[in-house]
Amino acid sequence: MNFFLPVHLRDFVKRNLRALFEVLLATLYLCSSCGWCAADMFSDWQSGKVWKANRSHYWYGSRSVDLDSSSQRVWAGNGIMFCSLKLGEILLQWRKPHEGEETEASKEELYKIECSLYNRGDDGDMNEQQFRMLFESYQERITKCINIKKTKSVGPKNTEKLKTEVWKWESPQGCILLIAGISVLGHKYERMEYMRLVLLRDRRDIRNAGAGRRTSHLRESVTHEEDGTVWIKGIPMVDQGSKGYCVPASVARIFAHYGATNVDMHTLAAICNTATSGGTSLHSMRAALKKISWHFGVTLTTVAEYWQKRGKHLEKYDRKIKNENMPPRRQKDPWFVEVDPQVWSDVRASNQMEVQNWLLKIRSYIDRGIPLLWSVPASEMYCHKNPSIRGGPHMRLIIGYNQKKGTIIFSDSWGKFATRREMKVNNAFANTDCLYVLRPR
Repeated sequence: MNFFLPVHLRDFVKRNLRALFEVLLATLYLCSSCGWCAADMFSDWQSGKVWKANRSHYWYGSRSVDLDSSSQRVWAGNGIMFCSLKLGEILLQWRKPHEGEETEASKEELYKIECSLYNRGDDGDMNEQQFRMLFESYQERITKCINIKKTKSVGPKNTEKLKTEVWKWESPQGCILLIAGISVLGHKYERMEYMRLVLLRDRRDIRNAGAGRRTSHLRESVTHEEDGTVWIKGIPMVDQGSKGYCVPASVARIFAHYGATNVDMHTLAAICNTATSGGTSLHSMRAALKKISWHFGVTLTTVAEYWQKRGKHLEKYDRKIKNENMPPRRQKDPWFVEVDPQVWSDVRASNQMEVQNWLLKIRSYIDRGIPLLWSVPASEMYCHKNPSIRGGPHMRLIIGYNQKKGTIIFSDSWGKFATRREMKVNNAFANTDCLYVLRPR
C-alpha cells in the first residue's frame, strides 16, 4: 500500500475509510431493494427450465418448506423475481407426470407456481389508488417482458362482496395469470385484498377454478391402518402463518381436497371479511361459512353446536371443583376460560350417549372421505402441557378416528408438523364449540 499510493492519497483513504465503508453498505442495500441482486426466474421460465426443477430444500437460493406431499412454500422476500416483479410468498405445486411422461430421474413434476405480490394479511392495508396503479404497472411489465398480448380471463365468480380481475398471457412455455381481489364493505367502501401471479405449466389447469363437483374419489382417499386408524389421507396443507385466517385456510384445504385448487385462503378471507389478527369471530363463523357455501355452490351442514351452552357447562365445572376443593377459576368471562383439563373433560363428557352420538356423526362423514370443520377454543388444551384456554375461537379439521384407541384424528392449518394429530374422544368432545361440514352438492 505504501509503495503504490502517494502519501496524500494514503492519508485520504485513512481519513475516509469509514465513510467509504458506509457508502459501500448503502450501495449494497440499494441493489437489494431494487432487485439488482435478486434471482429473476423469467429466463428459466422462457426456456422451460423452471418446470424441470427437482424438489429440494432451496428454490433459487431461498429455503423451501414442505407443506405436504404435493406442495412447498418459499418465502422469497427480495430474493426471487419474475419479469423484475418482487415476489413474496411462493407456493410450488407438484404432481405425478401424466402417463407415459414419467422418467427414471423424476417421479413428479412441478406444474404450478403461485406467487404473492400483495396480500392484506401479510402486507397491511393499501389504498385503492396505489393498488390499481401497481396492478396496471405489473400488467405493462409482464406484457413488455414476454412480448405477448394480454387477454381478460374468467376468474372466481364476482359477488356483491368480492370483485376479482384476472389477466392472462398464453405461450408455448405455459400460462401466466395476474389476479387481483377487492372486497366491498358497505355500499361504497372497497378494501384491497390480494394480488398474485400464477404460472401454470399447462394452460388446461386454468379451468380448475370452481369448488369441485367430483365426489367419486373421496371414498378412495380414506385410509385404513393396521392399528385401527381410519383417516382421510392427502388433504392438501394450507399454512395460515401468523394471520388469523384459520377459517379461510381450513375451508381452502377442504376445497383443494374436493378438487378446487384455485380457491385460496385470501379469496375466502375476503368473502368472510376475516380480520388479519383477530380472525373470524365465533358469532360470525357460521355466517361466513354460509357465504362461502352460497358463493361456491356447496352444501353447509351443522353437525353440532355447543358454544351457546358454555355458560351452563362452566357452572357445573365450578360446582365440581368446589366439591373437590380445587382452586376456583380466576377468569369468569366464558370466552376466556382457564380450566383443569381432566375436570373439564369429566363435566362435558358426562353424558356418554351424547358423546357416542357425536362420534357416530363424525365417523359417517369420515368413512365417505368428507372432512369436518371443527371449531374449538383457541388453545392447545389436550395437545400440550399448557392446560389453559386463552380465549377466542379456532378452526381446525377432523380427518379421522380410531375406535380401538378411542381417539379422533385432526389437522391444523399450521404447516407440515400439524398435518395429523390425535386426541382422546372425551377430550375432543369437551373441546368442541361447533362442528360443520361443507360438501359438494
